[in-house]
Amino acid sequence: MALAAGPRFTLRESVADSLPEPLSFVTLHPVEIRQISESDWAQVWPIVREIVVAAETFAYDPSMSSSQARDI
Repeated sequence: MALAAGPRFTLRESVADSLPEPLSFVTLHPVEIRQISESDWAQVWPIVREIVVAAETFAYDPSMSSSQARDI
């Protein structure tokens, strides 16, 4: 299967210069990856719960509580 032809980027081109015109105003910022803190859990738990309940990715008990999940 052939790869679709498309623009090729070099290290000398800035990302903003390579974006299509309507997106040229976008500013990219670095992403910080960090450990979750206790105060983050209320926002993280709904995501974890949805994934666990689906039972398609991890073999965790779908009825696991927030407290049990936080301990993992």
